[in-house]
Parts: sequence; C-alpha cells; structure tokens
Amino acid sequence: MTREFPLDITPLPDYIRLPIFDISCIRLLPAARHFRLTVKVALSRVRVACLMLCAMSMFCSACSGDGQSVPIPKPETAVTAPAKPAASFIFGQMHFQGEAPAAKVIHMARDAACRLPGSAEIVSDEFVVNANQTLRHVFVYLAEGVVQLYPPPAEPVVLNQIGCQYQPHVFGIQTGQPLQILNSDDTMHNVHAASQHNPPFNLGMTRHVKLLTRTFTHPEIMIPFRCNVHPWMSAYAGVLAHPFFQVTEAAGDYRLGPLPAGNYLVVAWHEKLGRRAQRVALGDSAAARLDFIFAAE
Repeated sequence: MTREFPLDITPLPDYIRLPIFDISCIRLLPAARHFRLTVKVALSRVRVACLMLCAMSMFCSACSGDGQSVPIPKPETAVTAPAKPAASFIFGQMHFQGEAPAAKVIHMARDAACRLPGSAEIVSDEFVVNANQTLRHVFVYLAEGVVQLYPPPAEPVVLNQIGCQYQPHVFGIQTGQPLQILNSDDTMHNVHAASQHNPPFNLGMTRHVKLLTRTFTHPEIMIPFRCNVHPWMSAYAGVLAHPFFQVTEAAGDYRLGPLPAGNYLVVAWHEKLGRRAQRVALGDSAAARLDFIFAAE
C-alpha cells in the first residue's frame, strides 16, 4: 500500500506563477512525493521573493529616473532681479539771481602757520558766484528714486587741512566709504564733525598727526565740519547710500548718471541759500536738463 503525506498548500495567484519549470509530469515513488511538494513550496517562495525584488527595483528606478540614487534637493537660492540698464543722465546748472554779497575776508593773524608763502588775501568759500552768474559749492544729489544697491568704493574721499582751510569746502561721500582726513599744515587742528545720524567725532591733530580715517554708516545731509582752534574753518559733507551726487565748481554745472529709467527727486543744497528740489521722469537712454535758480534773500 502506498503511503501519502498530506500537505496543505494554498494555491498561489496566477500573477505569481512563473514558468520556471514544472516537475508534475515526473512520476516519483510514493516516498518522494513529499520531496516534490517541498520543492514546489520552496520554488514558489523563491518566485515571490523574486517578484518583490523586481517590484522594489522598478519602484526605485521610477523614483530616480535612471536607476541611480536620488539626491536630496537643496533649497532654492533667492535670485536677485537683473538690474535695469543704466544709460540715462540728469544735468543742469545752478543759477544765481540778484546781487552777490561781498566776499568775506578771513583774518589769520592769530596763527602765523596758517598763511601760505606768497598767498593773497584769503576769502571765505561759503558764498561764491562764478563769472557766468552760477553758484559754486552747491551739493546736488538724488533724494528719491534710487532703488538699487551700490557698494561703497574702496577709494577714500580726502579732506585736507591746508592753509588753515578745509579742502574741499563741500564734498559727498557714500556710506561705508573711507574718509581720509589730512593735516598738511605745520600747526595743530581739531576736526569736529557735528553729525546727527552718525556718531559725531572731535579729533585733535597735532603737527605730527598727518592722517586719520573715519567712515559714516548712515545717510545724512549735511554734516558740518569745524575746527575749534581756527573758528573760520568750515566744511560740509553729504553722506548718501548711492553715488549719484556732485558738487558744482567754476561752471556751476552738474551731471548725475548713468541712471536707469525711473522717477527721481533732485535736490540742490547751498549752505547760505538753502535747498531747491525738482522731480523728473527719466526714460531709457534719456537725458533730462534740470536747472536750479537761487535768489539773494
């Protein structure tokens, strides 16, 4: 009598049955039937394992796109919008109407070191009308409309003390730009900057101290400079966060740019005559003339 070895095997689904090979057609002795069933179970488990590995491989390939590991995405870096092209200018002159006041003579007899050899009579720079009836020492700048950032130049602005006068009398400087203060005189000065929005300073400079350096961190219009040793010495600094400023000279003219198109407020400052302001809409690659008129008070 043949002995059967009963074994409960749950049929595998059709999608798992792979045609690897079939041993059902082989007649085995009754004692080997259990071995045949054991082999079938083992092969079925192998098929399931293969299918799971294939499925995992397909999933990973679908995620990476090329079968390679997927890198962790980095956070996007903020991209600054490209700056508008700067090809426009604002220009003009500072006209003076009326009778110019007489030049103020500076008397320096109290310090013999202040008179330069061969120098003529010294007059104040506070009110200078040019031959063409324009004004010198007017600080012209853009008060509104500049939206881009401009890093400060590495080149310093130089304020010299020579002949017991500040040179230049009026100047502009950017925030963060070095200010070099020189003492070219063979005497003592003190540089007193009475700023309101920046830390004020009062620096003594003996005849042996020839160079000091300072910077301003906040815009300020205007910062007065004085020397307490020589009370006639004065200067003014306009501090801005951009480079669009200029001081009028012998021709009384100015030129600001190159600028991108935009709406700007142009301000002209004079230490005795105050401020004047005009607005202008500037197009691309345009040039706008803005003249200012100052009248005697």
